[in-house]
Amino acid sequence: MQAREAARQRWAACGWNTNAEVPGPALRRRFRLPRLVTAPIEDSLQAGGLTARGADRCLRLAWTVADLAGHDRPCAEDVAVALGFKDRLGFKDRLGLADRQGLTGGGAA
Repeated sequence: MQAREAARQRWAACGWNTNAEVPGPALRRRFRLPRLVTAPIEDSLQAGGLTARGADRCLRLAWTVADLAGHDRPCAEDVAVALGFKDRLGFKDRLGLADRQGLTGGGAA
């Protein structure tokens, strides 16, 4: 409930109650996060791994992850978690975890 209350307080002046209600343009302009934080989303967008709508959804989810973690704003880790929900295998592969968990075709025979 603390996470939901944090979102409600943050967005109240704009007329929104939850992170899910915030329009993508508002997230990208008025509440823009530093490039260093959003780089994984932007890189995935440029590479064709995300659509613009998907990028906005990742941003909304990053705000929720940040709220759950007690952060005022999403950090790079919050964004990585949000992006990881979009593509769990790809996220684990980027962290070098996929081979250790037997999730890819590679690894020791």
